[in-house]
Amino acid sequence: MLGNMKLYLGPEHLNEYAKWLRVMARRPCPIACCYGWCASRWSWRLAAHSSRVELTLLNRRARPVAYSKRDYVAATYAARTMRWGGVIIILFVIYHCCI
Repeated sequence: MLGNMKLYLGPEHLNEYAKWLRVMARRPCPIACCYGWCASRWSWRLAAHSSRVELTLLNRRARPVAYSKRDYVAATYAARTMRWGGVIIILFVIYHCCI
Protein backbone atom coordinates (compact mmCIF):
# COMPACT_ATOMS: atom_id res chain seq x y z
CA MET A 1 0.00 0.00 0.00
CA LEU A 2 2.82 2.39 0.82
CA GLY A 3 4.42 1.63 -2.54
CA ASN A 4 1.20 2.55 -4.32
CA MET A 5 1.11 5.84 -2.42
CA LYS A 6 4.29 6.83 -4.30
CA LEU A 7 1.98 7.55 -7.21
CA TYR A 8 1.19 10.87 -5.55
CA LEU A 9 4.89 11.79 -5.22
CA GLY A 10 5.49 11.79 -8.95
CA PRO A 11 6.64 9.46 -11.73
CA GLU A 12 10.31 9.34 -10.69
CA HIS A 13 9.43 8.02 -7.20
CA LEU A 14 7.11 5.44 -8.67
CA ASN A 15 9.76 4.32 -11.18
CA GLU A 16 12.34 3.93 -8.40
CA TYR A 17 9.88 1.84 -6.43
CA ALA A 18 9.25 -0.35 -9.49
CA LYS A 19 13.01 -0.88 -9.94
CA TRP A 20 13.31 -1.80 -6.25
CA LEU A 21 10.48 -4.35 -6.61
CA ARG A 22 12.23 -5.99 -9.58
CA VAL A 23 15.49 -6.31 -7.62
CA MET A 24 13.72 -7.67 -4.55
CA ALA A 25 11.74 -10.21 -6.57
CA ARG A 26 14.96 -11.94 -7.66
CA ARG A 27 16.26 -12.45 -4.12
CA PRO A 28 15.59 -15.78 -2.39
CA CYS A 29 14.16 -14.39 0.85
CA PRO A 30 11.07 -12.70 -0.66
CA ILE A 31 10.44 -15.75 -2.82
CA ALA A 32 10.61 -18.03 0.23
CA CYS A 33 8.33 -15.66 2.15
CA CYS A 34 5.84 -15.70 -0.71
CA TYR A 35 5.76 -19.50 -0.78
CA GLY A 36 5.46 -19.60 3.01
CA TRP A 37 2.60 -17.12 2.95
CA CYS A 38 0.79 -19.13 0.26
CA ALA A 39 1.30 -22.36 2.21
CA SER A 40 -0.07 -20.81 5.40
CA ARG A 41 -3.09 -19.46 3.54
CA TRP A 42 -3.94 -22.90 2.10
CA SER A 43 -3.04 -25.07 5.10
CA TRP A 44 -5.99 -24.05 7.27
CA ARG A 45 -8.37 -24.63 4.37
CA LEU A 46 -6.90 -28.06 3.80
CA ALA A 47 -7.26 -28.83 7.51
CA ALA A 48 -10.88 -27.64 7.53
CA HIS A 49 -11.82 -29.72 4.53
CA SER A 50 -9.99 -32.83 5.73
CA SER A 51 -11.69 -32.59 9.14
CA ARG A 52 -15.03 -32.36 7.32
CA VAL A 53 -14.21 -35.59 5.49
CA GLU A 54 -13.26 -37.20 8.80
CA LEU A 55 -16.55 -36.15 10.36
CA THR A 56 -18.47 -37.56 7.41
CA LEU A 57 -16.70 -40.91 7.69
CA LEU A 58 -17.29 -41.01 11.46
CA ASN A 59 -20.97 -40.27 10.87
CA ARG A 60 -21.27 -43.10 8.35
CA ARG A 61 -19.53 -45.55 10.70
CA ALA A 62 -21.78 -44.57 13.58
CA ARG A 63 -24.93 -45.13 11.53
CA PRO A 64 -24.35 -47.59 8.69
CA VAL A 65 -28.04 -47.61 7.75
CA ALA A 66 -28.97 -44.42 5.96
CA TYR A 67 -31.93 -42.30 6.98
CA SER A 68 -35.03 -42.78 4.87
CA LYS A 69 -35.41 -39.04 4.31
CA ARG A 70 -32.82 -36.30 4.85
CA ASP A 71 -34.06 -32.94 5.99
CA TYR A 72 -31.51 -30.14 5.65
CA VAL A 73 -33.23 -27.54 7.78
CA ALA A 74 -30.15 -26.13 9.50
CA ALA A 75 -27.45 -27.01 6.95
CA THR A 76 -26.74 -24.62 4.12
CA TYR A 77 -25.75 -25.65 0.63
CA ALA A 78 -22.15 -24.60 1.37
CA ALA A 79 -22.02 -26.79 4.48
CA ARG A 80 -23.37 -29.81 2.61
CA THR A 81 -20.88 -29.46 -0.26
CA MET A 82 -17.77 -28.56 1.75
CA ARG A 83 -16.10 -31.93 1.18
CA TRP A 84 -16.19 -31.36 -2.59
CA GLY A 85 -14.85 -27.85 -2.21
CA GLY A 86 -11.58 -29.21 -0.80
CA VAL A 87 -11.17 -31.57 -3.72
CA ILE A 88 -11.85 -28.78 -6.19
CA ILE A 89 -9.34 -26.47 -4.48
CA ILE A 90 -6.63 -29.17 -4.51
CA LEU A 91 -7.25 -29.91 -8.19
CA PHE A 92 -7.19 -26.18 -8.96
CA VAL A 93 -3.83 -25.73 -7.21
CA ILE A 94 -2.29 -28.80 -8.86
CA TYR A 95 -3.52 -27.73 -12.29
CA HIS A 96 -2.22 -24.17 -11.97
CA CYS A 97 1.12 -25.11 -10.38
CA CYS A 98 2.00 -27.91 -12.80
CA ILE A 99 0.83 -26.41 -16.07
